[in-house]
Amino acid sequence: MLAALLLALQAVSLDDPAWTYSPAAASRVTDHLGRRALVIGSGRAARPDIRFADGTVEFDLAVSGGRAFVYLQFRMTSDTAYEEVYFRPHKNGLPDAVQYSPVHQGISAWQFHHGPGGTAPAEFERSGWTHVRIEVRGPSLAVFVGTVSTPQLVVPRLARAPAEGYLALRNFLPAGVDPERHATGFANLVVTPGVVSWDFSKIAPVPPAAPGTIMRWEVTPAFAPDSGPVRALPGRLREGDWRSVPADGTGLVSFAEHLLIPQGTRRWATLARLRLTSPGEKTVRLDFGFSDEVTVFLNGRPIMSGDQRYSFDNPRQEGVIGFHQATVYLPLLSGENELILAISDGFGGWGVMGRLDDAAGVRVRP
Repeated sequence: MLAALLLALQAVSLDDPAWTYSPAAASRVTDHLGRRALVIGSGRAARPDIRFADGTVEFDLAVSGGRAFVYLQFRMTSDTAYEEVYFRPHKNGLPDAVQYSPVHQGISAWQFHHGPGGTAPAEFERSGWTHVRIEVRGPSLAVFVGTVSTPQLVVPRLARAPAEGYLALRNFLPAGVDPERHATGFANLVVTPGVVSWDFSKIAPVPPAAPGTIMRWEVTPAFAPDSGPVRALPGRLREGDWRSVPADGTGLVSFAEHLLIPQGTRRWATLARLRLTSPGEKTVRLDFGFSDEVTVFLNGRPIMSGDQRYSFDNPRQEGVIGFHQATVYLPLLSGENELILAISDGFGGWGVMGRLDDAAGVRVRP
């Protein structure tokens, strides 16, 4: 067993020319705080030759404590499709110091994954090195920060299907942050494919979605909307323009998994539809989450709009999705009613989730 583990261990040289940098000027290998380190200002360093599906990745981090976002990206099938874990060292001890997010079409859907199974607190050294270990097995993930035996973050069900891919290290600094003062150092990178030490059987089963959760929507192809909330439905919509897409086990539909985002757009949108057949006039409650902007239309008429974009200040908005975001009471007519949500996004995850209440006798399609 020990011999097999030693064979699996792969200490990754930071001086290896197999590393690829984007942009090239953002990264350098140098002596940093007493160790040979890869120091990244704001950029990505990838190893396309290292294939990894399940196993362990560990490394040491040296962070400044300034505002920065530090990533391990893994199971990369392309530069725009992968899983990632990232760290906010400026949020030492806060509930979102560690974050999991899937990436589709280059969009990190961090707004979908928050609270237990998405974010967790952790502590980072401000003047030295912090050890990080990330273990992956099948659909699950465990993250250890520092000298701990229990992971701070456990993700029971990753959003992307398990797949072998390459890995990358990344540091992102917001505009105005000095890349020299707040660069991140990575040292002692070790990859152990196929080997984990944490007992993943400890993970409790994911509970089923609550009654009334909508598990399938019909959607249109993505389009580039005008600025502001969508005020009117596009004309000439044909039945062939709609396709049915499934929600995940929580009721969330991540549109970027199903719809191709138009090239060159900074903001994109889709229409998401349900058809509700009621035995008579009836008011039905819909609790729903959306990312980032929505207009709700019932039988062709707008009945509400909402804006939940991430905003650092004025107004302060986290932008995280959940059934708590909005409630609308739908005045259904007898017979078939058409509910359409026009949902636009530009950052942080593009999606919808819905749950009906007081809907006894109402037939929902799809």
